[in-house]
Amino acid sequence: MLRFLGDLSEVTVADALGCSVSTVKTHAARGLAALRSVLDTEEEAQA
Repeated sequence: MLRFLGDLSEVTVADALGCSVSTVKTHAARGLAALRSVLDTEEEAQA
């Protein structure tokens, strides 16, 4: 959320959360994949 809604860099988010940049990247990718899955499911249900 911080990465996209807060328009923060991966480095800034990692510093704020006390984790590595790779962890931020991993969680962002997993979150986006989950969101895509939900949106695809909703789109198919409406078709």
